[in-house]
Amino acid sequence: MDYSRPILTKQDQVIEQIREQIIAGEYQRGERLRQQDIAERLGVSITPVREALKALEMEGYVKVYPNKGIYIPEQSRTDVLEIYELRLMLETFLVERAMDNIQDTDLLELTSLHKQYVKALEARDYIAIRTANVKFHFRLYELGNSPQTLQFVRVLWAKTPFNFQDLGEPARFHQIHDEHSEILEKILNHDTPGVIESFRQHLIAGRRRLYETP
Repeated sequence: MDYSRPILTKQDQVIEQIREQIIAGEYQRGERLRQQDIAERLGVSITPVREALKALEMEGYVKVYPNKGIYIPEQSRTDVLEIYELRLMLETFLVERAMDNIQDTDLLELTSLHKQYVKALEARDYIAIRTANVKFHFRLYELGNSPQTLQFVRVLWAKTPFNFQDLGEPARFHQIHDEHSEILEKILNHDTPGVIESFRQHLIAGRRRLYETP
């Protein structure tokens, strides 16, 4: 069965671009978003941006305050620790499902995405690093062919303050590289139990860093 990515509409592309920019940290938690600025940045009109922000509000990526504007919501550390527990359950489920579906072309794509991370790391381009991280994770999740679970995971990522995750950079980014390398190697070897365990440890490492950070 073919689990390649569906063709995205123009509207879906705008939603995905803004979502990735938020996760990558191009906008700060608590920052106000201006539709005109986003439209100019993406090279589109305001209309698809307005509709994209409505969709992203439903996912939790933005918060609309009447008569005030659109903002990136903030989360407490306690909230984020709970979010990590949920992510651990749902994301390992998607990874396990992905291993049942993965094809040779998917292996090539995941390898290419990992190389993008390596290239960004070498350039010390932290925005590109975060973007490559998002793409690697979600391409793997998409292969799980579980759209309802995937949607829940998108919501959980929306609620994860990535300023917490960046504490300790660039050391943390190198750690992510090593963890992704281990996961990818086991994927290429079709080692499903090993992939699941390495992925669990990858998420646990992120959660543990929140506990260790004052």
